[in-house]
Amino acid sequence: MTSGVAAQSSGDGEAWPSQGFDSGNTSYNPTGTPLRADPTQLAQVDVGAAHRGDYLLADETLYIHSAENGLGAVEVGSGDLRWQFQEASAPVVPTFVDTPVVGARALDGPLYGVDLSDGTTTNEVSLGMGRGLGIAADGRWFAPLSEGAVVAGQASESGLWRTAVEGVPVRPAVADGRVFVSTIEASSEALDLAFPNEVIEELDAPGRLYALDAEDGEILWEAERVGAGIAAPTARNGRVFWTGDDGDILVHDTETGERVWEYKTNGAFHTSPAVANGIVFAGNEDGSLYALDAETGEQVARPSTGAAVRGGPIVVDDIVYWGDQAGTVVATEVGGGDGGWTFEVEGPVRAMTAGYGRVVVGTDWAYWVLGEAGSGGETANGDSDMTSSPDETTVNEGEPTERQRGFISNGEDEPDFISNGLNMTVLGFLLSVLGILYQMTQGR
Repeated sequence: MTSGVAAQSSGDGEAWPSQGFDSGNTSYNPTGTPLRADPTQLAQVDVGAAHRGDYLLADETLYIHSAENGLGAVEVGSGDLRWQFQEASAPVVPTFVDTPVVGARALDGPLYGVDLSDGTTTNEVSLGMGRGLGIAADGRWFAPLSEGAVVAGQASESGLWRTAVEGVPVRPAVADGRVFVSTIEASSEALDLAFPNEVIEELDAPGRLYALDAEDGEILWEAERVGAGIAAPTARNGRVFWTGDDGDILVHDTETGERVWEYKTNGAFHTSPAVANGIVFAGNEDGSLYALDAETGEQVARPSTGAAVRGGPIVVDDIVYWGDQAGTVVATEVGGGDGGWTFEVEGPVRAMTAGYGRVVVGTDWAYWVLGEAGSGGETANGDSDMTSSPDETTVNEGEPTERQRGFISNGEDEPDFISNGLNMTVLGFLLSVLGILYQMTQGR
């Protein structure tokens, strides 16, 4: 099983071939086609995201993870489901696409090689419990184990080296011949690997950042922080960027480990930073997307939606995309220009990817494909390229119609009287008057 994702799998510059886009986890595709114009909803499918993270995209095929421990391949143009992989017994993280396979790791351990053509298993590597995978351009992979170790492998081998670390490690970044892995100094039993942000605030655990030699796993340097980070670090241009629950962004020299700069906030960071065009982007629990100069740490911008940012950020060309817990998806031009838009989906944003002029957004119960009007899907009459759930109708404004829940709550055969807001207001007033009269008679 290889993982040479440094080269775009599709060859057209549009692919999002791995978690974090590349080995350094920069979440930045400089050659992709961004969605700049106000988007329309091309499709909505009732398949919830299993965890926070990226969907993968290569050769115009979208690889999604689902809450049913599955992995699916969907044609991003037509919306057709090509195949489903459902052999895992725990949530699956699609980790990299490298023709002819997509590598996917289940949270309970196994690393699967899945055939891109039909979704069958090509090989399986047994690993301990852990989340995600670090990858290198030469085909090596680096797996964090919840028991407190990082193991390296290549192809079907899993024994290149093994290094013990303190705490529970998260997905590494790989750059400059080093593997950068952050850890949470807590027991694996205390963490939910699928949704670690749900418990990290209660743990109040310190964290560490390790720089391991990619050749033999030797610990070259390590650093500490007060609040552990649940998101993978990001490495680019000789620096590693590390976010945490303490609200700080810490930046270290990749070779020496020396602290270069730090930026403090009053919130917490539960997402990996994206680094593009000399700017660091990081989503905060205070509802802001912090944009900082990568060299100095000086704040460049701070757009905010008011709700915790746990989706993205990801960058395509000069557009950064991010989403919050209230279901707001935002596109902002990196250089501070006039380009940008917002779009509302239902549920907290957990997964994203972008390319081919599309943005794909995953929430707890569904995923949305956004694009320019007329670029796919018959959105004018509410139809979609993809099949919507039986009890959910897709509309192009980005707001799904309410689920049918019964007589009072917008049932299918709901009387006109109930659906009229003015009538309901009058009814409420009359009921209140009757209640007061009843209390007066009881008091006699």
